Amino acid sequence: MHGLITTANGPGTLLTANLPVELEDAKLQIKSHSDLDDDLVTDWIKAALQDFEEATGHQVMLARREYWLDAFPCIDSRNNPTAKIELPFPKLVEVESVQYINADGELVEFSDGASPETVYWQAKYPDGVPAQRGWVEPKYGYSWPYPRVEAAAVRITFTCGYGEESADLPALIKAALRFTVTDWNRFRGGAQTGNGPIAMPTGVEHILRKFKYAALQTIVPRSTL
Repeated sequence: MHGLITTANGPGTLLTANLPVELEDAKLQIKSHSDLDDDLVTDWIKAALQDFEEATGHQVMLARREYWLDAFPCIDSRNNPTAKIELPFPKLVEVESVQYINADGELVEFSDGASPETVYWQAKYPDGVPAQRGWVEPKYGYSWPYPRVEAAAVRITFTCGYGEESADLPALIKAALRFTVTDWNRFRGGAQTGNGPIAMPTGVEHILRKFKYAALQTIVPRSTL
């Protein structure tokens, strides 16, 4: 089993309440000069963000998430030659902790337990637009411990996202969101082109596909059993 902790805010907890596209920028995009549609346009921005994240697998606005695994990777030179654990929802910003349930049923850190703490793992934070998945792995000279055999025995807490404010986000993401809002404004009544659904705005499908493939998993989680 592997997945994300679910909170009242959905998978993970957003660390910012800011919109990915400023309301005034979205209104400028759709050539709106009235405040009457402000609530509607705001909802479109939020919906476009959710659609982008679901379509691409990326985290746009900064959020805190927890990744669950049944066990740490078991290194196998033939089938699984790496101890890396890839984390979903790029862009990875910070790995806060790597914890596991030990033989006594206690949730403990993969560290020396001292104060200040020395962790036995290291993380990689790929940059770029779109960013690929980051990962954690044991430091040189260490290996993953053996957690108790139960579901979600390994828990990795991390922060991900491209920024806290609209100004922090890549232009490609904001362009895709603005184009989506433009289309929803243009076809408020659910109009169709011909006999099919509304076509995606020029360039947006390519942008979504670019981010989606960057977030694809390349390391399959394996059990130590």
